[in-house]
Amino acid sequence: FPGAEPLEALTATAGSLTPIDLEPDAAAIIAFTSGSTGEPKAVVMPHRVLDAQVDALAQEARVDRHTVHLPFLSLGVVLGPALGCCTALSSADLSNIARANPRVLAAEVEALSVTHTMGSPALFKKLVGECSQRDSRLKSLEHVLVGGAPASAELLRGVQRIIGASAEFRTIYGATEAVPLTGAPVADVLADVPHRLGALVGRPVKQVELRIDGDEVGEVLVRGDIVASAYYVEGRERRLGHEEGWHRTGDMGELDEDGRLWLAGRKAHVVSTTVGSFYPHRLEPFLGMVEGVRRVALVGVGEPGQQRVVLVAEASTTLWPWSGRAPEIVAALQVEAARHGVSSCDVLFRKLLPVDVRHRAKVLRVDLAAWAARRLR
Repeated sequence: FPGAEPLEALTATAGSLTPIDLEPDAAAIIAFTSGSTGEPKAVVMPHRVLDAQVDALAQEARVDRHTVHLPFLSLGVVLGPALGCCTALSSADLSNIARANPRVLAAEVEALSVTHTMGSPALFKKLVGECSQRDSRLKSLEHVLVGGAPASAELLRGVQRIIGASAEFRTIYGATEAVPLTGAPVADVLADVPHRLGALVGRPVKQVELRIDGDEVGEVLVRGDIVASAYYVEGRERRLGHEEGWHRTGDMGELDEDGRLWLAGRKAHVVSTTVGSFYPHRLEPFLGMVEGVRRVALVGVGEPGQQRVVLVAEASTTLWPWSGRAPEIVAALQVEAARHGVSSCDVLFRKLLPVDVRHRAKVLRVDLAAWAARRLR
């Protein structure tokens, strides 16, 4: 590996290296949630949890001693060196994907002959744009993981075009408190897009048990060695509110007959009306297919149980709403929403939907709902 020093050379000059004995439950790192449903939480990750996450990630990433791993997710940066393969660190600022230079990212993959990588949809969108502009491909990649937020079918197809034809391409799903939870081949995801059940995220990894709190759609509950046990609050650890070891993820979903998990959206983002509940991941893929929009976010305004359904659309860059197409686009979105049980809804336009800083992909729906409420007064 270019520029790397053999371990033998390092130990010869550094003197004796004495391993430190640590208890499995001793805190290893503190990781923060993205804050897409409120204030970010500080999650305490003990060593035993990191060990289990390494095993689960190795299973999903299919690494071996020939792997050259360049992660673009904080999970991979932290756990990568423990996978037993060569792990490189990008020079890009991964704490804010908006500032990451796609030309630098693509150059690093090519220069290091990277075989494995993982990243958020927003980062891969940048890579797809860069490679498309240069009419190039990242041919060294053999295994690609995308996670951190739902990825559109358009983006997944774009990534397929820029990686090697034989590369294994998978999506992963998890939470800061427990990751990875599930994985799915992208081919399976694309075979069922869009789908009435929501976003397919696949079968649980072997290190975790997963169940749904409900008859069909309900909150996703998980337990296992990869699940963290505490938050760090006001200078002390506060245990997660586990029920018989089960952690509530805050995500709503459903298991199909093959044991695959489909996500419907965050529990806090379900729109609850007088005629029923509506789930973002079950409607938005269909709404996003309406001509003239790039993507659409479903939010609710008002008290739960009596909320007003609002669709906030990003107009296509070539068909801004003030070009005279707004009434046509509004009507098309309302017709599509009605096909999925939404008999009445308002439509608003924004140039860009607000998203989280970390992944640049999760819509900040609480903020968006507050903005919509002000616009509809």
